Amino acid sequence: MASVDDEEKLKPQQSDTSEVVESGGAIDWVASTRDVGVSGGVINNIQLLEGELLAVTDKEAVFLPPDTDGTTAIRGTMSITNYRFTYQTLDGDFVADIPLGCVHKVEKIGGMTSSGENAYGLEIHTKDCRKYRFAHPQVNHSRKPIFEKLQTLAFPVTAGNEIFAFVHYKAVVSAKGPTASLSPGWQLYDFEKEMARQGVPNDDWRLCRLNEDYQFAPTYPDLFAAPSTQSDEDLAKVAAFRSKSRLPALSWISPRTKATITRCSQPRVGMMGKRSQADEDYLTALVACTPSRAKVQIVDARPKVNAVANQAKGLGYESSNSYPMASLSFLNIQNIHVMRDSLKKVKDTCTTKAENWYTAVDATKWLKHVQLVLDGATRVARYVENGTSTLVHCSDGWDRTAQLTALAMLFLDPYYRTVTGFAVLIEKEWLSFGHKFQQRIGHGSGKSDDEQRSPVFVQFIDCVWQVSQQHPCAFEFSEAMLLEILDALYNCRFGTFLCNTEGKRRELRLEKSTFSLWDYIGDKPQYRNPLYSPPKPGQSVILEYDPSMKHLALWHAYYARGRWAQHETKTDRLAELDALVAQVCGNDEGEAPPSEGGGEPVGAPAPAPPTVVMAEPSDAVRTPAVRPPRPDTKRGSLRISAEVIKDTTDV
Repeated sequence: MASVDDEEKLKPQQSDTSEVVESGGAIDWVASTRDVGVSGGVINNIQLLEGELLAVTDKEAVFLPPDTDGTTAIRGTMSITNYRFTYQTLDGDFVADIPLGCVHKVEKIGGMTSSGENAYGLEIHTKDCRKYRFAHPQVNHSRKPIFEKLQTLAFPVTAGNEIFAFVHYKAVVSAKGPTASLSPGWQLYDFEKEMARQGVPNDDWRLCRLNEDYQFAPTYPDLFAAPSTQSDEDLAKVAAFRSKSRLPALSWISPRTKATITRCSQPRVGMMGKRSQADEDYLTALVACTPSRAKVQIVDARPKVNAVANQAKGLGYESSNSYPMASLSFLNIQNIHVMRDSLKKVKDTCTTKAENWYTAVDATKWLKHVQLVLDGATRVARYVENGTSTLVHCSDGWDRTAQLTALAMLFLDPYYRTVTGFAVLIEKEWLSFGHKFQQRIGHGSGKSDDEQRSPVFVQFIDCVWQVSQQHPCAFEFSEAMLLEILDALYNCRFGTFLCNTEGKRRELRLEKSTFSLWDYIGDKPQYRNPLYSPPKPGQSVILEYDPSMKHLALWHAYYARGRWAQHETKTDRLAELDALVAQVCGNDEGEAPPSEGGGEPVGAPAPAPPTVVMAEPSDAVRTPAVRPPRPDTKRGSLRISAEVIKDTTDV
């Protein structure tokens, strides 16, 4: 597949960064990137990162906010580095500060013969639901060098260049010495320590080393846990009967009921209903490992019609005839293509002037998909809390499966609701078990029409945010940390989300050539929730969650942060508040109060991370979503929505 080829191009390179000098008009080209001072360099009041190099500035580009129907035109300066593009208005306000890794595609608008004001220019689409349109003078093809520079720098893999994470790492080490190369975040997650925390190995479960060379199951971690009664030979037979050799592996075990969450891929049953004695014995072993001896609950994330269709490909689902020791339920969660199309509609809604906002949001069906994922995860948590072991899968077990297992574990285990625990959860359920980040995100690739791209991980983080809105005191981490994780998902500053599998990350030695996101997050106070209240002794650790639609809302702080209309409204209201404060406080000079958050102004250098010396970017101030107060929920057993969830669309 094309995306797999892109993954092969990710490795660090030795490249000449010289540029050809070009000049003319309002475009200022850098003669050689080696000549640019990057450590401590500042462009448009933005502190550059080590290794970040100015490529071009354009003082004649005019910003046309897409959600104002062309009624607003804002003059300023566009600057492009090898890490980001920025646009600063003439009065010094920021319109955009976007890492190039977030760019989805760059399109030309109009041509040399186009008539009308601002009819000629560029439109930049981002992967995180933003769109920026700029008009350029039509003389001398002024947009051409900007377009070509963006194509080269935003899509380095396609252009045969290096991902910025490698450039940044080498620049930091070169500037600050070998000690700067230490990135402890790569050692944050240790499978054996995490299993020991859960009491594994024990009489029922053992650690398996069959995949230490990543040959047994290439998309699985090197270590995994399986029932003690299953020999290596048995596991090999089970793997042969599961898609991509992704056999059932332990994700979590309840300290109270000893029921478990295991994950895998779909079985190879086909149209003829093939069977595997080894696979059936494995599920029998799951029953034996559960003190209640209840049937295993197989949770298939797919719509049943999709599972049936996969039988024509030699795959399918577990039938009651072949698996009498188990019960099967389908969750009706749609596939990656439906989710991609749904998020595109969200982007279109957030980057245009919608006449009826709520109707437009509802038409995207995004919240319906989020609801189905949350409802499914709540069901998994309920099964385990009631003493029933669950086996979760979708098709290949690396997309919807990861959503369900990770969210269920978030409900059940308060450790995963801490900053460190949440990082461990992502490392374990998403990174080590082979969610295909390279294909789903398209790091450095200019193939914007790649059908393997899909916002599966974004949807998971959205679900976590939805839960945090219903339980604002249950999480140690803040909304700012969730936003930072999603920014890091795209920006290619860290190596954390590069590659499709654990095996590939180790092959490229990312821990020795890139920094980890978790070092950057560290113990910074902005990523801590001041309302956090962990469960007290004797108090239930289970997090109740009601997944009904009435509790869901579009995450404005993420999806709508590119709306200029929202920016204008916020700016106007802040000005009104400043005037009111000045009036109440008797401030005759009309002096504004301190900047939002009480911190340094946007663009000021921030303190260095606690665990590794790295320059930090200046981020635009994020506005938290405004929501009505949540109704109180009482602790105790899980409360599940009574409504029957059916989705008859997008089948």
